[in-house]
Formats: sequence, C-alpha cells, structure tokens
Amino acid sequence: MLPLKKLSKDIECVQKRLKLLFAALSYTEVLSKCGLELLDDHRDMITQSLFRQIKDPKHPIHQLSLEKRWRYECQKSTKSKSIEEITMY
Repeated sequence: MLPLKKLSKDIECVQKRLKLLFAALSYTEVLSKCGLELLDDHRDMITQSLFRQIKDPKHPIHQLSLEKRWRYECQKSTKSKSIEEITMY
C-alpha cells in the first residue's frame, strides 16, 4: 500500500474511533461536532481550490497548462488552431 493511502486509512480509523466517544451520534455528526470533515471531501475541496487558482492568468502554471492543451488540440485536429481559438475549461 502506498504511504499516502496508508496514512489516509489511519486517519479515517482514528476519526471512526471518535464515534465511540459520541455513541448517540452518526459518524458525520461526530466529525461535525469535532470540527473535522471526511478526508475525501477535504481532498476534493483542495483540488477544486488548486484548479481555480491555476485558471487565474496570473498563476505561474496557467500559461503552461494552456500551452500543453493547445499542443494536444493541434495534434488531435488536422487543421491548425491559434492559441486564442482554444478555450481552456
């Protein structure tokens, strides 16, 4: 098992053990009461945030991702396209 997967699994085990302290509550209610969130939800939030940042033209990766997509689109298509014709997202 990859170290990241193992760590995620370990954290989720600890989170589930919190349920023992709050037997009357559901797992999601326990997480909410403790100020925690599901790891999957947290990962999704971080990923969405990163991609929103990358979409900003001022972000250093923005231009790189646009150029890569442009190259990919040109390879896919038989007609050549300018970088302005390709919209990202």
